[in-house]
Amino acid sequence: MKENTEKSRYATKKRGATEVDPIWNLEDVKNMILWFKDREEWDGYLTFMLGILLGRRIGDTMSIKWSDLYYDNGKERNEIRTLKEQKTGKITIMPISKAVFAVIKEYCEHTGVIPSKSINDYVFMTPSKLEWINRKENPVYKKNDLELWCKFLNKDFTEGRKKKIQEDFEKQKEYVTLGEYLYNTVEYDDVLKWQTDGFRKKFKKAADECGITYNVSCHSLRKTFGYISKIIHPGDPNALEILQDIYHHSSPAITSKYIGLSSKRKQMYFEDIGETILKAEQGDTEIRIDDSPVISFKQDDFRKVIKWVIEDNGHSDIEKLNIVLDMADKLRIKYL
Repeated sequence: MKENTEKSRYATKKRGATEVDPIWNLEDVKNMILWFKDREEWDGYLTFMLGILLGRRIGDTMSIKWSDLYYDNGKERNEIRTLKEQKTGKITIMPISKAVFAVIKEYCEHTGVIPSKSINDYVFMTPSKLEWINRKENPVYKKNDLELWCKFLNKDFTEGRKKKIQEDFEKQKEYVTLGEYLYNTVEYDDVLKWQTDGFRKKFKKAADECGITYNVSCHSLRKTFGYISKIIHPGDPNALEILQDIYHHSSPAITSKYIGLSSKRKQMYFEDIGETILKAEQGDTEIRIDDSPVISFKQDDFRKVIKWVIEDNGHSDIEKLNIVLDMADKLRIKYL
C-alpha cells in the first residue's frame, strides 16, 4: 500500500481555496442524474443524489452506513443522528426525506443490495475501504509504534509528516492510543480521499459531457441543496437562518454567499448599471429607482385579501385601497 505524493494521488483535488458554483438549474441536475443512470453508475448515482438531498460534504456522504438510515429491523429512520462530520468532528442531526428512501430503493433494485442484511456496512464500499475494515484486528495497532505502522502499510512518510501525525494525536482527545488514532483517523482519511477522488473524476466527466460550462465540482452538490431550497421557499423570511443552522455557518450572510445568492445579486447589480449606462448613451438619462417595498404573504392570507376585494361592493376605490393596505400590514409575514 505504497503512498504516492499528494499531487499524483489526488490529481483532481486542487490545493488552496477554490470557489465553485451550485448547479444553477434543474435541467442540469436532471441531465447529470441521467448521465449516471444511463451508464448504470449506481454508486455514482446514489452519491450524487444524497449529496443534494442531504447537503453534506462528499466525505461525509461516503461515510454513511446503512444503520444511519435504517433500524436493525429494516424500518426507515426519520433522521440521521450518528454521522460525524469529517471536517468539524461534530455529530450532526439531519432529517431524512421521503426522496432519500425513494432513490435508495431504486439503487437497491439495480444493485441487489438489501440494507437490512448489510446494516452495519458502509453504503459506499470500495476495495480499499474493505481492506481497511479487514485489518482492524491486526496486532500492529496494539504496538502503538509509528515506525512499525509505516512499515506494515509500506508508507514512506517524511519525518515531518510523522512528526505532524504524532502532534495531532497528542492534541486530540477521542482516541486513547496511537494505534487507534492511526487506524481510525489517519488511515480512514486516506481511504476517504481515494474514494472521493474516484467520484470527483466521474462528476467532472458527467458535468463536461452534460455541457455545464460554469465552475462545478462534487462540492457543488452541497451548495445546490441550499440554493434550490432557498429558491423554492421565496416566502419564508427565515429561510437563510434555517440553512445557516443546517450548514453550521456563523451568519446568514455567509450562507447567502456560500449557496450563490450573493453572486447572483452581484450579477444583477452589474447588469442593472450596465443597462442604465447604455440607456444614457442613447439619450435616456433618467435614473429609475425601484424603492417599492416587498411584502410577503402566506398563500391563504393572500387569497383572503383578493377575495375581499372581489366581493366588496360597499366602498369606493380609495377606501378599498386603504383597507387592503391595512389588511396587508396585519397579514404580512413579519421578518425577524
